[in-house]
Amino acid sequence: MHRETMKPIPLYHADLTQQDHQQVIHALEQPQWQDAEQTAQLEAFWSARWQRPTLALADPHDAITVLAELLQWRMGDAVALPPLMEPIWAEAFIQRGIQPAWLDLDPKTGHGGGQPMGLEEIAGSLKGWLDQATMGLPHFPFTLPTTLQPLVDISHAPLPLWRAQKEAILILQLDANLPLQGGGLTLLLLPDHLELEQARQLRPRLPSRAAVALANSQSEQVEQLMQYRRHVAERYLEKLRPRGLFALPWYHPLRNWAFFNLDFADRRHASEFCTFLQGAQIGCQLGCALPPPHQRDGMQRYQQRSVLIPLYGALQERDQKRIINRIHRWVERQ
Repeated sequence: MHRETMKPIPLYHADLTQQDHQQVIHALEQPQWQDAEQTAQLEAFWSARWQRPTLALADPHDAITVLAELLQWRMGDAVALPPLMEPIWAEAFIQRGIQPAWLDLDPKTGHGGGQPMGLEEIAGSLKGWLDQATMGLPHFPFTLPTTLQPLVDISHAPLPLWRAQKEAILILQLDANLPLQGGGLTLLLLPDHLELEQARQLRPRLPSRAAVALANSQSEQVEQLMQYRRHVAERYLEKLRPRGLFALPWYHPLRNWAFFNLDFADRRHASEFCTFLQGAQIGCQLGCALPPPHQRDGMQRYQQRSVLIPLYGALQERDQKRIINRIHRWVERQ
């Protein structure tokens, strides 16, 4: 009798619903490539959520184009970036001639910190400071010189469970490997309506009708989609028994559960654990791709000891149980 092959459990999985499929198919059946009315509806939804004027853009490249003109960033200037930002953001800055100045991070929260790297090599000056609500943890206000524009990426934390600093520009990207989907569509949530009108004039193009349809559908379901993730995270927190080999994520009542990371006591255990899960057809990730060059202490610790395990609404209960059981099996073997 042959043993049944276990179905692989991916690390990432887009939480797409039947409603999403229907809305996108309907959008693709329309003759017009763009829909200004539906785009305005999306902007109004997030404006009401975060109490900020909102502008929808096709992708991060268009967002950087608008920000650079709005904030008068010039070629040769730099913007401080956290190392866990999606790689497309660094690409967009570089394409615009703006140098990413990488921050270090707190390996437990993923928030950026320390002094930006590489400032001695830039031709211009440091003009902005972009941090993020990494892994869904709230990002609390921080003090910057008045010459620096604060920006916060809230893609990991789309629910306004915490109050962002008033003067910050918030960025919400809807794309693969993020909690909400929208084909790369990016929202800028601005401090005031004057900046919104200026940004609207600078927008290169409207997002596609299909991307807007998906973003609107996901936005309508955001509470439910994030609640599914919270349910999975709370089950992990309740059931997992680390026995001193790793630490569970920091629990915070205002957390949007974007990811679930285990912080290991040493590099060897983290590597062996990840290899064990992969052998059991369970997706995991040790650290992340480092932005070059990056040798800061916090980032190196995260790279060597932090392991992501699957967390998404589509993760069925039997797969959650399988992940928990496999983790316990590895722990028992140590």
